Amino acid sequence: MNLTEELDRSFGSGPAHRPIEDRLAAGRRVVRRRRVATVTAAFAVVAAIGAVGVAVATGSDPSSKGNVATQPSGEPEEPEFMPGEEVRLDRDGTLLTREGVQVVREVENPQGLAPPDHSLGVVYTFKGDTYWALVTNSGSSTEVAHLSFPTFEYWLADQVALQKGDATLALVEFGDGESLEPRAGVEIISQTGDLSMMPSNFAGPNDRTAVAEVTYQGERWYVLARQIDGTTPEYFPTAASVSLPTLEQFLPYAADQYANGTGLR
Repeated sequence: MNLTEELDRSFGSGPAHRPIEDRLAAGRRVVRRRRVATVTAAFAVVAAIGAVGVAVATGSDPSSKGNVATQPSGEPEEPEFMPGEEVRLDRDGTLLTREGVQVVREVENPQGLAPPDHSLGVVYTFKGDTYWALVTNSGSSTEVAHLSFPTFEYWLADQVALQKGDATLALVEFGDGESLEPRAGVEIISQTGDLSMMPSNFAGPNDRTAVAEVTYQGERWYVLARQIDGTTPEYFPTAASVSLPTLEQFLPYAADQYANGTGLR
């Protein structure tokens, strides 16, 4: 069975190809992975961060519930939050939470920022769901727990690298054409190229795309890869343990994630 042709038939021809600017913007857009900028669009980085184990060493008491701002009179008041924002840092680095948020875990300064800047990794629950967040004075990045990563440690280290402009957990890289090559410590189990079944907000018919099933540090992953119109290649890893058990099942799942605007990162 040709995996690509079989999935092509299941999805049809799809919407018309859109301009490169629209596809780049839509391809990076997600529903629950929110970036809320309050001062600047990018996070400032001062100190380097080590490996995953160092980057995510636990800090505060897991029973912490955050803090609520107070008026000069001493009466508590609900902090002002932007739409879709449940946690943020006050100017002094204090974690502020929307009413109803329960903080499960905090990781102090995963970005290694120097005062007066602050960063905080947060696991919290809100309205029955669990979320992972990286919060600084200038903004936050929040995602539903276990959307793509099996642990908070993996996710937080990936977010820190993303904000610093360092290499994220790519696992593979493009070789010749649409073939993928493993990075250090990675074994490729299977792969296929030309993912024409993916929606146009992931890639267009002339873009380089591929997907691989790999193993890394005892975990099995699927990695979507794309290079849009000659831009820098992008890689989107998703742990099999948090998505679907086979590559044949994962691809329709990934196509649906992009079709509904959620994406995989």
